[in-house]
Amino acid sequence: MLPVLLSAQTRSVSGTVLDMETQISLPGANVALLQPADSSLVRGTVTNVDGEFAMEGLNAGTYLLRTSFLGYHPEYREIDLRTGDRSNVSVVLERTAIALQAVEVEEQMHQSVQRNDTTEFNAGAFKVNPDADTEDLILKMPGVSIEGGQVQAQGEEVKQVMVDGKPFFGEDARATLRNLPAEVVDKIQISDYKSDQSRFTGFNDGEEGKTINIVTKPEFRNGTFGRVYGGYGDEGRYKAGGNINFFNDARRITLLFQTNNINQQNFSPNDLSGVAGATGGGRGGRGGRGRFGGGTGNFAINARDGIATTTAGGLNFSDEWGKRLKINASYFYNRTDRVVENSIFREFVLPDSDGLTYDERESLNEITDQHRVNMRLEYEIDSMNSVIFTPSVNYSSSRGNSSLLGANRDVSGLLNTVDRGFDTELQSLNISAPILFQHKFRTPRRTLSVQLTPGYNRDRGQNFLFSENRFFEDSLFVDSLDQEGQLYVEGYNVSSNVAYTEPVGEKGMLQISWNSSYTISDSRNEVFSRNPLTGGYDLRDSLLNNVFESSYHTQRLGTEYNHNWEKLQITLGLSYQWAELSAVQQFPVSLEGLQNFNAVLPNARITYKFDRNRNFRLFYRASNNPPSIQQLQNVVNNSNPVRLTIGNPNLKQDYRHGMFMRYSASNPEKSTTSFIGGGFSYTNNFIGDATTVARADTVLAGGVLLPRGAQLVQPVNLDGQLGVRLFGSFGLPVKPLKSNLNINGSARYSRTPGLINGDLNWSNTPSLGLGLSLGSNISESVDFTLSSNTAYNWVFNTLQPELNSSFWSQRTRGEVIVILFKSVVFTLSADHQYFDGLSEGFNQNFVLLNSGLGYKFLKNRRAELRLQAFDLLGANVSVQREFSDVFIEDRQVNVLQRFFMLTFTYNIRNFSGPLPGSEQQRRWR
Repeated sequence: MLPVLLSAQTRSVSGTVLDMETQISLPGANVALLQPADSSLVRGTVTNVDGEFAMEGLNAGTYLLRTSFLGYHPEYREIDLRTGDRSNVSVVLERTAIALQAVEVEEQMHQSVQRNDTTEFNAGAFKVNPDADTEDLILKMPGVSIEGGQVQAQGEEVKQVMVDGKPFFGEDARATLRNLPAEVVDKIQISDYKSDQSRFTGFNDGEEGKTINIVTKPEFRNGTFGRVYGGYGDEGRYKAGGNINFFNDARRITLLFQTNNINQQNFSPNDLSGVAGATGGGRGGRGGRGRFGGGTGNFAINARDGIATTTAGGLNFSDEWGKRLKINASYFYNRTDRVVENSIFREFVLPDSDGLTYDERESLNEITDQHRVNMRLEYEIDSMNSVIFTPSVNYSSSRGNSSLLGANRDVSGLLNTVDRGFDTELQSLNISAPILFQHKFRTPRRTLSVQLTPGYNRDRGQNFLFSENRFFEDSLFVDSLDQEGQLYVEGYNVSSNVAYTEPVGEKGMLQISWNSSYTISDSRNEVFSRNPLTGGYDLRDSLLNNVFESSYHTQRLGTEYNHNWEKLQITLGLSYQWAELSAVQQFPVSLEGLQNFNAVLPNARITYKFDRNRNFRLFYRASNNPPSIQQLQNVVNNSNPVRLTIGNPNLKQDYRHGMFMRYSASNPEKSTTSFIGGGFSYTNNFIGDATTVARADTVLAGGVLLPRGAQLVQPVNLDGQLGVRLFGSFGLPVKPLKSNLNINGSARYSRTPGLINGDLNWSNTPSLGLGLSLGSNISESVDFTLSSNTAYNWVFNTLQPELNSSFWSQRTRGEVIVILFKSVVFTLSADHQYFDGLSEGFNQNFVLLNSGLGYKFLKNRRAELRLQAFDLLGANVSVQREFSDVFIEDRQVNVLQRFFMLTFTYNIRNFSGPLPGSEQQRRWR
């Protein structure tokens, strides 16, 4: 019977989908509203991470609600929307637990399905060895990779990994993936990252990135599982640690711990934020204008690489108290002790530079301690009101020392050298406490949300700099520095966002939003030279001292309209933003600056669904970013006397256009998955570098000496910065080999402006990449992966075309794990890396060979003793090339080489019901 219209009032239906046995919610279940007469589709959706669904804007009448989920019997029920405007239902699905002992299934298991913006992979379609973790599992899935320590999915950074729709260790993706066994995973769901407020309102707030939700198998949701291990090797190498999970439906407790001196780290780069890795980075090592910048130099030792000793531990707790309160909390601690040996060679892009180059050798050691606390409280006041509170605290401390030898040369020979020693101590504190209030009105799709986010940050530090600088002109001139520096940076910030949504007809929705933010930062750099009379550091160096304050205040009013047809969804928005940037310098001279900015910020979002397995998305957004207090601070950084840096109090905020598009498709029958995407960004008032390279010894304003060949770097606003990237991946099964083949390609282009001695230089860096990966799907006893990734890069500079260059790198890797007689485990991996086109001495061509032999024993083979050999050929090295608008840099860092280790591992498995991994369950999977 067709629905009968009774009034113009629209209706809605919502509810929750649960597992019958465990009563656990089922994220990603299909919910469809059908016409009872012919079962034609009226509206369809999928459940969110909490297993909830909602369909609004419906006509009055009767409907058929169909709910389905892979591995469960579908459920049908009649929904009557003739008398009320809202219907709430609870759907319970029963697993299709059919005994299949005598049935042999030959059909290829569906690997993936596409549901709106969510790509769902079936974990059972990807075979991994019994000891694999979730990271091993997802790396076999198309479009998923790990680059620079960051998990990437479909060309975007994974910002959050959840387990059954709940946060796990805050936003630490790798801590979750590396400590959750692959055997507990039922499905992997990859979707666009959305903030709590955008999920509630239905309007995107501009956040980019991906979310991975790990759906566990119901039989693993009650019990204790994990593993503990310990190993010892030659030359004092060791490792020990483990993870233990206590799951009892909604209550889940996870303990992580580890200690080792072989560079194993089970945490994300967030644990190294604050004090580690603050210098330069991807733009060629700006040297000193890092996170703290200014004053006496970089207060952070650049210890991103090298050989590390690590001790870390963590606790994650999640539970639901009653039906209205959900809690998730985690604590993480880690200590890293790194020893790094750097070799750097830079070739400068400078007209008539006479072949100016810089080479450097640096040794450094750093010890970093970090404590990180994250919490999430969700409280449902009633059916119409809820509150979400997500505070976080991050405290880190660091102490380190480094020694550096650097030299500038040109065709005439040696220009100058620097011999520097640097000791530093630093403490950093960051606090954030967002709170979000959400209200639903009785009219469907009419909502109000208010978010308030206060924050506080503080950095305190001390360093000691001793530098002996030699300048070779007509005669040798030696200058030395012996200084103590004190740093104090403190900042407060608060932002608020109010969003109101209103339905417009049956398919439209309007949002009106207001955002306000206020940030104030106070920075004090004090530098004292050693007094030869007293021996103490009591001579204030006024040229290097600075007391600086900045504030940034914005008000933004915007509106967005969303219209949703059956296959097409369009969102158009426009915001007006007023901003005020204030900078006040109190020492060494009083300066004040006040700048006002007015900007119109459009945005657009288009989604087209060809069918349930194919869709196309297009995003566009304009945005502003202000300069940091370190970039504004007008004080010389002399940590490297042949490469000085200084801030610029006249900087303006930038204006960026960003566009991103993606096509996603999956074919469940053929088990193929495709992703094609691209991004484009264009920035005016880009904060780039103005570099002055001294052609002769020069005294700067204030009396600071810039010797011949040395550089002074200052941030400036420049127009025309451009970035383009294209990527694609395709995955398909190779049935004759019982394997999965993943093919991916990428193309990137960046154009970065910079000033060199007042002349504008455009640094153009296109690159191409191609990757192939063949992963076995034979059985749990045979697991192999073959992969090859090739990248070709070009560097074109407009000021000195004769320095244009290109280089390419290739990495080919093969790995096999074979389990013989159910107890003997053999592993072998070969990793070939090739670099060509780098500077002399940096090209590499080597093979990294690792092997292991293990024996499983005790009940259910839960224990294993394994002998491993790392880098059997003793060939391991680490090289990289970086670009800036001023120079091309090649860098080599010390790494671990050949060692052997004997390791004992015990797997903990204690579940209610059938033992996971038994013959019965293995056949079912």
